[in-house]
Amino acid sequence: MLRIILPVKSDVIFHIFFADERNLEFLTDFLKSALSIPPEEYEEVIIVDPHLIREHPADKLGIIDVKVKTKSGKTIHIEIQVVPLVDSI
Repeated sequence: MLRIILPVKSDVIFHIFFADERNLEFLTDFLKSALSIPPEEYEEVIIVDPHLIREHPADKLGIIDVKVKTKSGKTIHIEIQVVPLVDSI
């Protein structure tokens, strides 16, 4: 049986892996390892609509990889960045 390993650094795979309710435990563990947020915030993590609200009619539609809310109602936007940013100066 041929097995294909999909790269989690792919934007689409990252979204599927972390933004699916079935993988909430993985998402929570990822947040715990990447962010300095008090442990009690992780008692409730909810995946919400990743579309950003347009504040002006001319604004472009923004869609982030994963958007979550914590127990206290904090919103966390999660984007994967695979290309290193380099200063142009």
